[in-house]
Amino acid sequence: MFSRAWDWICNRIRRLLFPILLRWSTHVHTDVRRLTRNTVIKLGGPSSLSTEARAMQFVSRHTSIAVPKFFDFWRGVDNQGYLVTEFIQDGDRLDREWWSLTEEQKETVRVILRGYIDQLRAIKQPEPSGWIGSIDGKGAHDYRADSTRFGPFRTMTGFHD
Repeated sequence: MFSRAWDWICNRIRRLLFPILLRWSTHVHTDVRRLTRNTVIKLGGPSSLSTEARAMQFVSRHTSIAVPKFFDFWRGVDNQGYLVTEFIQDGDRLDREWWSLTEEQKETVRVILRGYIDQLRAIKQPEPSGWIGSIDGKGAHDYRADSTRFGPFRTMTGFHD
């Protein structure tokens, strides 16, 4: 109970100080800014960021996959979405390091990633089950294909069509 109250207090303070923190923040990625030593904020569409927050929490609860800790999400008066998470400081980006890895190291990465995929595939779908879509039971986003939502689908055939 104390932890939830403390989280609420921290989130209220963070929201109050947000304009100041944003001015002092540094860009990590296009829509991601580092607020403090341990936190980042992602700015974007409120619907997609809300779904991302729920997915992060869901994966964290149901797997051993390392996911940044979720701190807060809100929709601002500007209709902008704000997602605050833990800043992961350790490690190098795989897309930048892949070509410098030995074959043995690459195989180790493949085994780890295969384990992550197996864990994700083993998760039971939230109720009501029987749909293909995002964690909230609504349509999903795939920014590689299009920025609009698609689905949810009742069958694999519907998904593939």
